Amino acid sequence: MRCVWHAGKTAIVTGGNSGIGVETVRALATAGARVILTSRSVEAGQKVAQQLKADGGLKVRLSCLLLSSPIPLQYRVEAPRYL
Repeated sequence: MRCVWHAGKTAIVTGGNSGIGVETVRALATAGARVILTSRSVEAGQKVAQQLKADGGLKVRLSCLLLSSPIPLQYRVEAPRYL
């Protein structure tokens, strides 16, 4: 079900490759938001993104993100890839 509050919005979900992060990504994508799934592990993030695509055709972006990095967040999620 698409939600008018999320449609067209962009959400960045940190830790989107496990647990509640996966379900948050799923809920936001289902509601119509553009979702950037971030993960410290590209492989783990790809696995989740591919599973979401296979399960319900949900399209999310993937970006490797280390919050402890000194590089500003805006530069770290600028060029995520759609999976």
